[in-house]
Amino acid sequence: MDVRRRKPWRKGHLGKRRRAKDSDEQAYEKVPRRSTAKDDTSVRMLLPVKTKHGIVQKTQVLTREDNPVSDEEQQDRSDSEGYEDEQAESLHAAKALPELKVPRTPVKSLSEKYRQLQDVKQKIGSLASAIVEDPQDKVGHLKELVALLRDGAPGVSHIVQRLAALTLLEVFRDVVPGYAITTPTAQGSGPKQRLKKETRALVGYEEALLRYYGQYVGCLRKILARHLRRLKAPQNALRLRLSTALAQVAARCVCGLLLAHPHFNLHGQLIELAVHCLGSADEKMSLTACQALRHLYRQDRLGESTLEAVKRTKALLKARGLQASVVPLWSRFNTAMKSKVLRGTSQGVVNL
Repeated sequence: MDVRRRKPWRKGHLGKRRRAKDSDEQAYEKVPRRSTAKDDTSVRMLLPVKTKHGIVQKTQVLTREDNPVSDEEQQDRSDSEGYEDEQAESLHAAKALPELKVPRTPVKSLSEKYRQLQDVKQKIGSLASAIVEDPQDKVGHLKELVALLRDGAPGVSHIVQRLAALTLLEVFRDVVPGYAITTPTAQGSGPKQRLKKETRALVGYEEALLRYYGQYVGCLRKILARHLRRLKAPQNALRLRLSTALAQVAARCVCGLLLAHPHFNLHGQLIELAVHCLGSADEKMSLTACQALRHLYRQDRLGESTLEAVKRTKALLKARGLQASVVPLWSRFNTAMKSKVLRGTSQGVVNL
């Protein structure tokens, strides 16, 4: 019989490791588990007790009233929540506060205004060029130019308004036709006629052109009326000077439109505004209107605009009790040069 000797145990043998591992697992199984459920009770580990059966681990069940640790944890939790709430409130208050603006120097402010003015100039030039190149397709750009004349731009309002007024003057000099436009409402209500596509496009263009032309004349009227109100009421010297410069440009535009198209639509309103500028206390406005009416008397072949201008001048003199400066009287005396040419209307001109 082959009897094998049992090998002596050596340090680091695998069997010893297995026994040590088994004993660790048994010891871990004997340790009581702590419930992770969120309830009002908690378990506290006590000192182990050695008995004849082995070591017994003692535990004690504590309620929320008997557990001072839970109260401390709750206090810490409430303190942390309060700290987080304070941080959130401070962050919200910081966002609600207006941002502190760095004070701008005069040089920086002037540079920004100059850059803004250059951008507006470029925009006005591009719009005017597009309208002159193709008036029928780009007539909608007149709306933007009229808006610049009416509203201006922040910081450079008066300069932009003057540029827009002079630009519109040059544009209307080029695109306004040599005949008066008759709108469908002026023709009366009648049976609708079928028009060709080109004719409908032309009618739409004329209506849009007349609409923007009327808005332009209305803006010039408002500028002159606003200047007259500011002359009557005490105003700041700088504001009055800016208003006077804008009114002088408006008078120049009114007279330019009247001389360029004396028989176009709204020529009666232009004559009224020109005579209003003629009786202005501002010497530059009065001289501009006087020269415009003088040229109108010389170049008007039909005589309708001349007769309307003389009637307006007569009403102005009567309203002021025949007390006017020499400039309006000189413009009236120039009508004698037209008396030889105007046969039908010369009597209405002379017999004032």
